[in-house]
Amino acid sequence: MDDSTQPLSLLTTQEKIALLEQEVQSLKEALAKSMDTIGQLQEQEKLLRERLADQVHNQFTMRSGQVFEDLNLGAHRPTSLISAYHDLYREGRVDTLDALDEIPELHGLDILKMKILFSVVVVIPFILYFQMYRVLVLLL
Repeated sequence: MDDSTQPLSLLTTQEKIALLEQEVQSLKEALAKSMDTIGQLQEQEKLLRERLADQVHNQFTMRSGQVFEDLNLGAHRPTSLISAYHDLYREGRVDTLDALDEIPELHGLDILKMKILFSVVVVIPFILYFQMYRVLVLLL
């Protein structure tokens, strides 16, 4: 009768130790294989990040013959939207802080005012993204 088919209670201590050592060895092999897989995946991730960075760089450097944006889009061009975001952030930030200063309940709560401002600034890119998406859908 094979040791692995006997009930565990009928095995000797030496046999139990041997089975546990086999299991430990099997787990070590599985761990080594998993570590190799993780290493390969990390290398692939690194390569993909490099490719993505190159793609973004190429997109914004406008190589000869390539068009960065469609000028027919007018105010909906990506550079126009980026410029609008910059203006919103630069000018709107000061206006927003001034408006928050006028709210009596917020006097002395500068940290809260900065958090409110930050929340607005974080939401603006999402609004611009959805606006760009809407424009692209209309063009298609």
